[in-house]
Amino acid sequence: MSKAIGFRKFTLFVIFYLFASLTVYLATSFSSPSWIIAFFTLLPFYGICLISISWVTLKNRNAKVKYFKVLLLPILVLQILKILFSPASCYGWNQGKSCYSLIQSIFSTEDLRTLSSTPPHWEIVESLFPIVLVLYIISLATFLLLIQIQKNPTVP
Repeated sequence: MSKAIGFRKFTLFVIFYLFASLTVYLATSFSSPSWIIAFFTLLPFYGICLISISWVTLKNRNAKVKYFKVLLLPILVLQILKILFSPASCYGWNQGKSCYSLIQSIFSTEDLRTLSSTPPHWEIVESLFPIVLVLYIISLATFLLLIQIQKNPTVP
């Protein structure tokens, strides 16, 4: 459990994290499927998180917050995996080809932006992306749901 911090400060950290997370995801996965995923899953989820935490902050302006530090590690790991497994190289995607993941586009020596002689897809990585995305959303929601609000903080 963390030390108690001000709710406003905690809210600013959450807002900064959500903005930075979305920015890094969109910058590293600059493809149509990634943007579709962002606009139909991440943006609504982040919006719900922002609205709910802002509403709770307005109700508890002078409150203190404690959170479980142990939950930050799975969120960070899943965030990194979400970015690495996301569809990044989607040349020929609208012709029915699947996208290459960011990790494959980083470590592959072949040119993934051609329609001829493309290397095989890393299907395990590509099929894990939706699972990692769902686990990331669940872990972030769990973290936010398990914060403890101290309405009348005691002065030590």
